[in-house]
Amino acid sequence: MGSWQTESWCLHQNNLERVPYQNSSVPPNTQSWQSTAMRDPASPFVRPRLIALTGNPNSGKSTIFNALTGLRQRVTNYPGVTVERKEGRIRFDDGSVASVVDLPGTYSLVPTSLDERITVDVLLGKGSYSVPPDLVVCVVDANSLERNLYLVSQIIDREIPVVVALNMIDVAKRRGSTVNAISLQRELGVPVIPMVASRGKGIPELKQILSSTSLPGGNTRRWRLPEPLARECEELSALVRTRHELTESEAFHEALDLLTSSAATRHRSDHYDPEVIARARSGQRKLEFLDIDPQSATVSARYGWVQQITLRSIK
Repeated sequence: MGSWQTESWCLHQNNLERVPYQNSSVPPNTQSWQSTAMRDPASPFVRPRLIALTGNPNSGKSTIFNALTGLRQRVTNYPGVTVERKEGRIRFDDGSVASVVDLPGTYSLVPTSLDERITVDVLLGKGSYSVPPDLVVCVVDANSLERNLYLVSQIIDREIPVVVALNMIDVAKRRGSTVNAISLQRELGVPVIPMVASRGKGIPELKQILSSTSLPGGNTRRWRLPEPLARECEELSALVRTRHELTESEAFHEALDLLTSSAATRHRSDHYDPEVIARARSGQRKLEFLDIDPQSATVSARYGWVQQITLRSIK
């Protein structure tokens, strides 16, 4: 195989810069977000890249969507529900085009409403949305960094290529809080673009990075579960991976979902091997005996990591 050349991205004094580099193999922790159809010249159908915008409610997500797509957008409903689907197109300087979908706002990948369920299904390529997005832009409100980074960490853990749009940095600065985007990017391992979307600041930089085809994969799962839950999750994850031929990351999150939600074992039993469901229920009983609430323990562990990142990233 010949040598390849691609570009990484870094922030220098809050400006996004291209850093070209060459090697004989793909660099570690780097993902291509081109679709299979785009990578395969023999494919009979080449679809535009799909970019999904997600984020907490009121983070400025729709403002960024409008700035990226302009008038090239349409509003329909998701299949079978009355939830609006906003989709548009973005044209890059090289003439290529990508589809952009503005997903309903959500605080996490554990849905509590129909809108959030649609967002999670689209991001993970589940249910009616079998093809996940090629890239996700997670819009983060700089004024509520800790709360917003919870969702970012979940997306990174799922190994989804993601760019963080750090929005409303002007408001945060007026309130006496300056987020160090370089530090935050280093902590997360993904591109972070400082923005004031309402005034168009950061939009050109965001468009520039969206036109790239290789992005870092992020620093996955730096947080740790408490030992009894971690042990149960590890054992169930190994079984899920064997029975359902999933990746290590996919199996871990499926196992964690089964252990933290009794509803998952009740309503999704037809999706899993019976031995997996039996093992999940056994794990739930063990954790209950130890007086451990798996969901609360998971949230606390993740937030503990997010809090540390927040403290190190705010001046």
